[in-house]
This record gives sequence, structure tokens and C-alpha cells, in this order.
Amino acid sequence: MKMEDANRLRASFPRELRTDVDAVLALLQNALDPVGPTIAEASVVGERVCIPGRVYFRSTQPPAVLSAVQREIWQCVYSRHHDGHVREEALRVLLERPLRLWVAPFVLQLAGEYVIEIVLPILEASLDEQDAVLEFVAENAEFLALTESRATSYWNEYYRSYYSSYGRTTTAVTERHRWYRKEDYPALVLLGQLLNTTN
Repeated sequence: MKMEDANRLRASFPRELRTDVDAVLALLQNALDPVGPTIAEASVVGERVCIPGRVYFRSTQPPAVLSAVQREIWQCVYSRHHDGHVREEALRVLLERPLRLWVAPFVLQLAGEYVIEIVLPILEASLDEQDAVLEFVAENAEFLALTESRATSYWNEYYRSYYSSYGRTTTAVTERHRWYRKEDYPALVLLGQLLNTTN
């Protein structure tokens, strides 16, 4: 792995996790594929973290030698994978327990992306009831606004046209058509819930 890619991943986590992040990076040291540029910045207890757009590592399970924290770091890194199936699998593992504060930006970043199969588990996880997530949301209004803007753009691109094409009275409603109204789109429902709890 190139030093700039390793540093980009280090910048994704608070400095207090540096030893654990480096342990994960050591296992990815043979990765030859790049880490994408920063797609979002957030604050974790006043410290700036930079979430990469995508990682292009081979898909693999975390080695058994990793600690619980290192496994979460591993899943956070793989939640940025270029393959949507790998992102979804990493997300599902992260959602198995209440999120730590530093995990929240990785999970919420996925809400602003286009893969609805990834957004739905986030909505179902009741993040608006998790203290660490609410703390993150309260500290990151710009991050949430950007995520909401991205989610709106994806809704507009992939779902809005179904409203005008099929209207409300159609009987040929598929899974995709369920979200033709912006207020029903899962990512925007989720972000609305989170923003409402912090106001």
C-alpha cells in the first residue's frame, strides 16, 4: 500500500485509535490498489476525520488475530469498498451492536449513497435511539446537510421519475416505485429522524 493511501485511511479515524488502525493497515500492506479521495469530512469529539470515497482492496474477512476494536476499524474500511455487496456486508456487521462515535460517519455516509439495499438496514437500526450517533449528529450539521443533499440527488435521479411516469394510481408498483415520493425515500426518512432528535 502506498504511504499516501495509508495516511488517507489513518485520517479516517481519531488519533487515539492510531495503534489499532496501524495494526489493520499492516494486514492490508500488500494491497496494491488505491484508496479513493476524501468524499466527506466530519468531526469526532472535535477532531477532524476524512472519509474516503472508495477503497479497492480485495474482499476478505478480517483475520482472527484482530481485537474487537480492530475488527470494527476493518469493517469501517470495507464499508467504503467499491463493491456494493462488500459494503453491505461490512455495514451489517457494524450494525450488530450500538455504534461507537467514530463508526457513525462511516455508517451515515452510506445513507447518502445510491444503493437502497444498503440504506434500508441503516433505517431499520433505529440509530435515532443511539447516544453516540446522536452526539455525532449534533456535532456534524454540515456532514448531515451534505449527506441529505446527496440522498436527495440520488432520489431525484433514480426514483422521482417513477412518480411522474406512473402516478399514484398505478397497480404496477414494484419495490423501486415505493419511494417515488421524496418524503418516503428511506435515506431521507433516516436523516429526518436523526435531525429531528437533535433539534
